[in-house]
Amino acid sequence: MHRLIRWGLGFGVVTGLIVGFAGPHLGFLFTQSESVQYLFGIALIVVAVGQPLAAYVFVLDGVLIGAGDARYLALAGLINIVVYTPLLWAVMHFAGGGTAGMAWLWIAYAGGYIGARALTLGWRIRSDRWMYAMA
Repeated sequence: MHRLIRWGLGFGVVTGLIVGFAGPHLGFLFTQSESVQYLFGIALIVVAVGQPLAAYVFVLDGVLIGAGDARYLALAGLINIVVYTPLLWAVMHFAGGGTAGMAWLWIAYAGGYIGARALTLGWRIRSDRWMYAMA
């Protein structure tokens, strides 16, 4: 398990660096609008910073899904949505539009939702109870 997490975090750092450096320059592939390209670049910078945490979450997702721990994943998913929903509300009411709104939306996702998932999944693997989920 720990080896998978280390590989996931390492790969998350590598992909985060690639996305962080290359991503903001690739908006032209999707649109000719310079303002949308700029917003695309801002969003990808936030995504790049959150990539190591997301990699940790995706590794734990795979392990727990493979272990058949669907009940815990479903309950954790509800907790994560309860954490994320007020963040979305706050972004909608306080962040405004444009660049700031886009940045705060992605921060809410990468930090709030993925962060909540990291906590709930990390909580589950702190013991070996998840290994017996299918038993």
